[in-house]
Amino acid sequence: SSSFGGTDRPTEVDIDGWIESARTRSVEEIMLEIVDGNEEAYVALRDAARAGTPKDLCAWRAMADMLLEEVSGFDGADVKEVGVSDVQRWCNRAGVAMQAAEWLIWYATPIA
Repeated sequence: SSSFGGTDRPTEVDIDGWIESARTRSVEEIMLEIVDGNEEAYVALRDAARAGTPKDLCAWRAMADMLLEEVSGFDGADVKEVGVSDVQRWCNRAGVAMQAAEWLIWYATPIA
């Protein structure tokens, strides 16, 4: 039995779902690359500052010190070793990522 509604071929809806799922996973992977693989920093950016996507992170570029304050007070992740220069570098990398992969502009951190 097939998982494609009784046919051997996936529907456009199936394919769109796969693409969306892959892009969501890719956004997380790209963010981890941006933050030098620091999962604690990624969690803090995502959950404390709602800056869990390159688009959101890039918006903080002119306020790296304020973003650091947002994530420093977050109890859910250890970011004591993170400094303003790290945050500024990550914001700049987010801008580069968005230039390289324009589809990233479609993704923003959900507001819980």
